[in-house]
Amino acid sequence: MGGYIVSQQDVQLFANETRSEHFRSTLNSELMPKEGITGGWYHLAAGAANHKDVHEVDEIYFITQGSAEIILDGEGRRMQAGDTVLVPSGCEHNINNDGDEELVLVYLFSPPPEPRAAGEPSPYQPVEE
Repeated sequence: MGGYIVSQQDVQLFANETRSEHFRSTLNSELMPKEGITGGWYHLAAGAANHKDVHEVDEIYFITQGSAEIILDGEGRRMQAGDTVLVPSGCEHNINNDGDEELVLVYLFSPPPEPRAAGEPSPYQPVEE
């Protein structure tokens, strides 16, 4: 096959406990296997913030809707639809959606981050719509 098309609705939805943030990993899913990169769609509700995180690989965001403050190693910066953000490996980061609308972005990791260790808690769980 020469390529893949994966609909978000065909991939497992993961959300935090309050469902103020959720994501679907469409790139490197079972429906679109691709070594060396993973990514998908991420949503953060207006007025919500996600947890601080650090990865040992680079992460890229393409902002498609909304605006928010992203904190990179303690420094707040504005991002909005049309922006591209690079979060370098080792950079502590989180997003505070202080805007009036949901923030939507496409995220990419290259290479994919290591899976969580067995028993390591995750703020995200698989959910049904």
